[in-house]
Amino acid sequence: MQKGIFKKLNKRQIPAILWGFLIFYLTIKPKNTSNHEFPLWLISLNPDKIAHFVFWGIWYWIYDFSLRFRNPQYQIQFDLPFYKRSEFYTAAMMILCGALVEFLQWYTDWGRSVEAMDFIADTLGVLLAFWLLNRKN
Repeated sequence: MQKGIFKKLNKRQIPAILWGFLIFYLTIKPKNTSNHEFPLWLISLNPDKIAHFVFWGIWYWIYDFSLRFRNPQYQIQFDLPFYKRSEFYTAAMMILCGALVEFLQWYTDWGRSVEAMDFIADTLGVLLAFWLLNRKN
């Protein structure tokens, strides 16, 4: 018999949990001391912000996928206001995780820098995935 937090854990949620750990590892780990030279065209695209946007959007998508396929009869409850649906709380928790990452980067002295644009990119990635997956057809 399962107890505690593992009681409701489904095997389909494991990829989302692992993806979340990967994001935290990549954003909290001490900064590499070697300087890499990126091509000018890549620097102009600001790959760091694109990575934040994509990684956090994928994280929401993976978790939403696990919610939908945990129960084959899962239906988005469009009759409820968006703030009363579980998908909204999932997105809100991921956005709070983005704020936590920026706080931990500030708090630890591992060479990471706190940037509001990172948090904005995280938030926009989650919100875009939320909107794409939860809109009415």
